[in-house]
Amino acid sequence: MLGTDEFGRDILSRIIYGARPTLTVAVGASSLALVLGSLAGLVAGFYRGLLDQVLMRSLDTLLSFPPILLAMLVVGFLGPGVRNLVLVIGILFVPTFARLAYAETLRVKELEYVAAAGALGATSQRLLVQHILPNITAPLIVQFSLAMAAAILLESGLSFLGLGVVPPESSWGLMIAGARGYMAQAPNSMLWPALVIATTILAINVAGDALRDVLDPRLRS
Repeated sequence: MLGTDEFGRDILSRIIYGARPTLTVAVGASSLALVLGSLAGLVAGFYRGLLDQVLMRSLDTLLSFPPILLAMLVVGFLGPGVRNLVLVIGILFVPTFARLAYAETLRVKELEYVAAAGALGATSQRLLVQHILPNITAPLIVQFSLAMAAAILLESGLSFLGLGVVPPESSWGLMIAGARGYMAQAPNSMLWPALVIATTILAINVAGDALRDVLDPRLRS
Protein backbone atom coordinates (compact mmCIF):
# COMPACT_ATOMS: atom_id res chain seq x y z
CA MET A 1 0.00 0.00 0.00
CA LEU A 2 2.80 2.44 0.90
CA GLY A 3 5.43 0.90 -1.34
CA THR A 4 8.70 -0.81 -0.45
CA ASP A 5 12.10 0.33 0.79
CA GLU A 6 15.50 -0.10 -0.84
CA PHE A 7 15.58 -3.81 0.10
CA GLY A 8 12.06 -4.54 -1.12
CA ARG A 9 10.55 -4.65 2.38
CA ASP A 10 6.99 -3.45 2.81
CA ILE A 11 6.99 0.05 4.35
CA LEU A 12 3.58 -0.31 6.02
CA SER A 13 4.62 -3.53 7.76
CA ARG A 14 7.85 -1.92 8.97
CA ILE A 15 5.97 1.12 10.27
CA ILE A 16 3.57 -1.10 12.22
CA TYR A 17 6.39 -3.26 13.54
CA GLY A 18 8.53 -0.19 14.28
CA ALA A 19 5.84 1.23 16.54
CA ARG A 20 6.66 -1.39 19.17
CA PRO A 21 10.19 -0.27 20.16
CA THR A 22 9.34 3.41 19.70
CA LEU A 23 6.27 3.29 21.94
CA THR A 24 8.03 0.96 24.39
CA VAL A 25 10.75 3.56 24.85
CA ALA A 26 8.22 6.38 25.13
CA VAL A 27 6.00 4.67 27.71
CA GLY A 28 8.88 3.10 29.65
CA ALA A 29 10.99 6.25 29.85
CA SER A 30 8.01 8.45 30.77
CA SER A 31 6.91 5.99 33.45
CA LEU A 32 10.40 5.85 34.93
CA ALA A 33 10.64 9.63 34.95
CA LEU A 34 7.15 9.94 36.48
CA VAL A 35 7.95 7.60 39.38
CA LEU A 36 11.43 8.89 40.20
CA GLY A 37 10.69 12.56 39.55
CA SER A 38 7.43 12.59 41.49
CA LEU A 39 9.05 10.84 44.45
CA ALA A 40 11.99 13.27 44.50
CA GLY A 41 9.78 16.36 44.17
CA LEU A 42 7.29 15.12 46.74
CA VAL A 43 9.93 14.36 49.36
CA ALA A 44 11.92 17.55 48.72
CA GLY A 45 8.84 19.77 48.79
CA PHE A 46 7.45 18.24 51.97
CA TYR A 47 10.58 17.96 54.12
CA ARG A 48 12.52 20.97 52.72
CA GLY A 49 15.83 21.79 54.42
CA LEU A 50 19.09 20.13 53.40
CA LEU A 51 17.30 17.28 51.60
CA ASP A 52 15.49 19.81 49.43
CA GLN A 53 18.75 21.54 48.50
CA VAL A 54 20.61 18.34 47.67
CA LEU A 55 17.85 16.77 45.57
CA MET A 56 16.68 19.79 43.64
CA ARG A 57 20.12 21.29 42.99
CA SER A 58 21.33 17.93 41.70
CA LEU A 59 18.39 17.77 39.31
CA ASP A 60 18.95 21.38 38.26
CA THR A 61 22.48 20.39 37.28
CA LEU A 62 21.06 17.65 35.06
CA LEU A 63 18.75 20.19 33.44
CA SER A 64 21.70 22.36 32.40
CA PHE A 65 22.81 19.82 29.77
CA PRO A 66 21.09 19.67 26.35
CA PRO A 67 19.03 16.42 26.39
CA ILE A 68 20.08 15.16 22.96
CA LEU A 69 23.81 15.71 23.63
CA LEU A 70 23.67 14.10 27.07
CA ALA A 71 21.68 11.18 25.66
CA MET A 72 24.22 10.70 22.88
CA LEU A 73 27.05 10.71 25.41
CA VAL A 74 25.45 8.19 27.76
CA VAL A 75 24.16 5.87 25.02
CA GLY A 76 27.63 5.99 23.47
CA PHE A 77 29.03 4.49 26.68
CA LEU A 78 26.18 2.06 27.44
CA GLY A 79 25.52 1.03 23.85
CA PRO A 80 22.32 1.27 21.79
CA GLY A 81 19.18 -0.73 22.46
CA VAL A 82 15.65 -0.32 23.78
CA ARG A 83 16.55 -1.01 27.43
CA ASN A 84 19.33 1.57 27.49
CA LEU A 85 17.13 4.12 25.74
CA VAL A 86 14.41 3.69 28.38
CA LEU A 87 16.97 4.20 31.14
CA VAL A 88 18.71 7.20 29.58
CA ILE A 89 15.61 9.08 28.39
CA GLY A 90 13.80 8.31 31.64
CA ILE A 91 16.61 9.82 33.72
CA LEU A 92 16.77 12.85 31.43
CA PHE A 93 13.07 13.56 32.07
CA VAL A 94 13.25 13.11 35.86
CA PRO A 95 14.02 16.80 36.61
CA THR A 96 10.92 17.98 34.75
CA PHE A 97 8.61 15.79 36.83
CA ALA A 98 10.54 16.57 40.02
CA ARG A 99 10.21 20.32 39.61
CA LEU A 100 6.50 20.01 38.86
CA ALA A 101 5.88 17.72 41.84
CA TYR A 102 7.99 20.00 44.03
CA ALA A 103 6.00 23.11 43.14
CA GLU A 104 2.65 21.37 43.58
CA THR A 105 3.72 19.87 46.91
CA LEU A 106 4.71 23.29 48.23
CA ARG A 107 1.29 24.60 47.22
CA VAL A 108 -0.82 21.75 48.55
CA LYS A 109 0.99 21.33 51.90
CA GLU A 110 -0.07 24.88 52.86
CA LEU A 111 -3.77 24.22 52.36
CA GLU A 112 -6.11 24.06 55.35
CA TYR A 113 -7.08 20.40 55.12
CA VAL A 114 -3.43 19.30 55.24
CA ALA A 115 -2.82 21.47 58.30
CA ALA A 116 -5.98 20.06 59.90
CA ALA A 117 -4.87 16.48 59.24
CA GLY A 118 -1.49 17.24 60.80
CA ALA A 119 -3.14 18.82 63.83
CA LEU A 120 -5.21 15.67 64.30
CA GLY A 121 -2.02 13.61 64.55
CA ALA A 122 -1.52 12.31 61.01
CA THR A 123 2.03 11.13 60.39
CA SER A 124 4.23 12.54 57.63
CA GLN A 125 3.79 9.37 55.58
CA ARG A 126 0.02 9.58 55.89
CA LEU A 127 0.01 13.24 54.85
CA LEU A 128 2.17 12.47 51.84
CA VAL A 129 0.29 9.41 50.63
CA GLN A 130 -3.32 10.24 51.45
CA HIS A 131 -3.54 14.03 51.39
CA ILE A 132 -0.83 15.47 49.16
CA LEU A 133 -0.06 12.87 46.48
CA PRO A 134 -3.68 12.42 45.25
CA ASN A 135 -3.99 16.19 44.82
CA ILE A 136 -0.86 16.65 42.71
CA THR A 137 -1.44 13.76 40.30
CA ALA A 138 -3.46 15.74 37.72
CA PRO A 139 -0.58 17.95 36.45
CA LEU A 140 1.78 14.98 36.64
CA ILE A 141 -0.49 12.92 34.40
CA VAL A 142 -0.65 15.74 31.87
CA GLN A 143 3.13 16.06 32.00
CA PHE A 144 3.36 12.30 31.39
CA SER A 145 1.59 12.70 28.05
CA LEU A 146 3.91 15.53 27.06
CA ALA A 147 6.95 13.49 28.08
CA MET A 148 5.79 10.62 25.88
CA ALA A 149 5.74 12.91 22.85
CA ALA A 150 9.20 14.24 23.67
CA ALA A 151 10.51 10.70 24.23
CA ILE A 152 9.27 9.59 20.79
CA LEU A 153 11.07 12.52 19.19
CA LEU A 154 14.28 11.87 21.15
CA GLU A 155 14.25 8.13 20.44
CA SER A 156 13.69 8.78 16.74
CA GLY A 157 16.60 11.20 16.68
CA LEU A 158 18.94 8.78 18.43
CA SER A 159 17.88 5.91 16.17
CA PHE A 160 18.46 8.14 13.15
CA LEU A 161 22.02 8.73 14.39
CA GLY A 162 22.59 5.01 14.95
CA LEU A 163 22.49 5.28 18.77
CA GLY A 164 18.99 3.95 19.35
CA VAL A 165 17.22 0.86 18.12
CA VAL A 166 19.60 -1.43 16.24
CA PRO A 167 18.82 -3.69 13.24
CA PRO A 168 17.23 -6.13 12.63
CA GLU A 169 14.65 -4.36 14.82
CA SER A 170 12.78 -1.56 13.12
CA SER A 171 11.87 1.87 14.42
CA TRP A 172 10.57 4.99 12.74
CA GLY A 173 13.81 6.89 13.20
CA LEU A 174 15.81 3.96 11.86
CA MET A 175 13.58 3.83 8.79
CA ILE A 176 14.25 7.51 8.07
CA ALA A 177 17.98 6.96 8.50
CA GLY A 178 17.93 4.08 6.02
CA ALA A 179 15.89 6.03 3.47
CA ARG A 180 17.90 9.25 3.47
CA GLY A 181 20.35 7.90 0.87
CA TYR A 182 17.47 7.25 -1.54
CA MET A 183 15.42 10.34 -0.77
CA ALA A 184 15.59 11.75 -4.32
CA GLN A 185 14.67 8.44 -6.00
CA ALA A 186 12.06 7.20 -3.50
CA PRO A 187 10.87 10.00 -1.19
CA ASN A 188 7.97 7.87 0.10
CA SER A 189 10.44 5.71 2.05
CA MET A 190 11.27 8.73 4.21
CA LEU A 191 7.93 10.52 3.98
CA TRP A 192 5.71 7.86 5.57
CA PRO A 193 7.68 7.21 8.79
CA ALA A 194 8.17 10.98 9.21
CA LEU A 195 4.41 11.52 8.88
CA VAL A 196 3.74 8.76 11.39
CA ILE A 197 6.10 10.37 13.92
CA ALA A 198 4.50 13.79 13.42
CA THR A 199 0.96 12.40 13.62
CA THR A 200 1.69 10.37 16.75
CA ILE A 201 3.25 13.34 18.54
CA LEU A 202 0.35 15.57 17.51
CA ALA A 203 -2.17 12.99 18.75
CA ILE A 204 -0.41 12.66 22.11
CA ASN A 205 -0.28 16.46 22.54
CA VAL A 206 -3.98 16.80 21.70
CA ALA A 207 -4.79 14.00 24.16
CA GLY A 208 -2.69 15.79 26.79
CA ASP A 209 -4.61 19.03 26.26
CA ALA A 210 -7.93 17.19 26.53
CA LEU A 211 -6.73 15.41 29.65
CA ARG A 212 -5.75 18.73 31.21
CA ASP A 213 -9.23 20.08 30.57
CA VAL A 214 -10.81 17.03 32.17
CA LEU A 215 -8.56 16.94 35.25
CA ASP A 216 -8.57 20.69 35.92
CA PRO A 217 -11.99 21.72 37.30
CA ARG A 218 -11.29 25.37 36.44
CA LEU A 219 -11.22 24.49 32.73
CA ARG A 220 -14.25 22.19 32.58
CA SER A 221 -16.65 25.02 31.85
